[in-house]
Amino acid sequence: MKKIFLILITFILLTPSFVKAQCMGGSDDEGVKIVGFIQPQFEYIQHELSEDGTNNDEMSFAFERARFGFVGNIPYDFSFYAVIEASAFKSDNPYLLDAFVTYNRFNPYFKVMLGQFKSPFSLELNTACHKLHTVKRSNFVVDMTNPDRDLGIMFAGGNDTTVLNYAFAITNGTGLKLKDGDRFKDYAGRMVFSPLRFFNSPFDISFGAGAKYSEALSAVNDTLPN
Repeated sequence: MKKIFLILITFILLTPSFVKAQCMGGSDDEGVKIVGFIQPQFEYIQHELSEDGTNNDEMSFAFERARFGFVGNIPYDFSFYAVIEASAFKSDNPYLLDAFVTYNRFNPYFKVMLGQFKSPFSLELNTACHKLHTVKRSNFVVDMTNPDRDLGIMFAGGNDTTVLNYAFAITNGTGLKLKDGDRFKDYAGRMVFSPLRFFNSPFDISFGAGAKYSEALSAVNDTLPN
């Protein structure tokens, strides 16, 4: 019987950790903080001339991302993060993009997140959108990490100063706005090791690895003839 096991291992320099994956940071104070992030853009798409010589090029202003939400801390040792995607070019209606509660009593070494969040898989996916070199992520990453957001529970730890950053998530595997209709779950994890931080070096080098396993996809594949 065959099983699908997707694994991606990358060794990179200056690797950001998962805690920086969100486009907007949290709040250091108790209570609610309103946050927002927009990425307006101009697109020019060039087409070949039609048979009658008509120029069919397209020019358009759009929003790649238009997000707003609420972040904050709750006594004691809890925080929350909820963001809505409002760009009409993403969906006809605004929808809930991220929404999770974090227990962070042992932060930065260990925290637990429950809700809807970005999958801890791939360096590019877990780079915050405002830190990308281009507005869009590569098609390869989009296809490999689909669904890029899901509902579940995640265990994570680390920040920009710790030697080890890690995240492991158990999710439905159905993506946004869909309830899981079976007993299978997806598993995704990512780990980043930064040895020079142990010596308080002014330089930084990191090694990262990530893996994702789809239990539902494996179950379907097991029913196929060999």
